[in-house]
Amino acid sequence: MADRTVRSRSTCGPAGARSFYANNGFKAGKVWKVPGGKDFKLELVLIDDPIAMRDAYAAGNLHVGGPRST
Repeated sequence: MADRTVRSRSTCGPAGARSFYANNGFKAGKVWKVPGGKDFKLELVLIDDPIAMRDAYAAGNLHVGGPRST
């Protein structure tokens, strides 16, 4: 992970909107903390197609995938 940046899938639905708002956009800028206190950044990648999300995760282009939530 470059600069401790996690790439995560986001959707166009309500869950994606909450993530987008909390992260101040798609780009990794806001610094988050894990329970142990280490910093990380979150980059959101808009993928609404579950097959495309699976392929991106399998190819190593995402660190976190997830169920479709729209």
